[in-house]
Amino acid sequence: MAQRTIECSQQTELGESAPTGANDRTLARVRADLERMGVHGAAGDRLARRLTALAPRLAHDGYEAALAGAALAHGVARGEREEARRSVRDLKEIQRLVGAFADELQKLDEAMGILSAYVQRMRTRAAPAPTASKKATLH
Repeated sequence: MAQRTIECSQQTELGESAPTGANDRTLARVRADLERMGVHGAAGDRLARRLTALAPRLAHDGYEAALAGAALAHGVARGEREEARRSVRDLKEIQRLVGAFADELQKLDEAMGILSAYVQRMRTRAAPAPTASKKATLH
C-alpha cells in the first residue's frame, strides 16, 4: 500500500511529463484494485483511466475511498442496467400477452356477430305473421 502512495507522489512530482511506464504501472495497479473490488470489463477500464489521472493527487486513504466509491457506483449502475433489462423483457412479454388477448377479443366479437345474425334469423322464422282470425279469438 505504501508503494502505491510513493508511485503516485513520484508521478505528481513529474507532472504531465511523467514517463509512460509510470502511468502504465499506475493504470495496471488501479485496474487490479478495481477488479479486486468487482469492477471488470470496459467499465473497469474507463474507471481505471479516470482514477489513474486522479491517483497522483490523492493520499492513500483518498485513493482507497475513490476506489470504494467507484466500485459502489459501478455496482449501482450494474443493478440499474439489469433492472432496466428485466423491465424491457417484462414489457415485451406484456405487449405479447395484450396482443394475444386483443386477437382473442376480435375472435369473440366475430363469433358474437355470427350468433347475433343467427338469433335474428331464428326470430323471423319463429314468429308467424299475425292473421285476422287470431286477433279476434278471445281466450
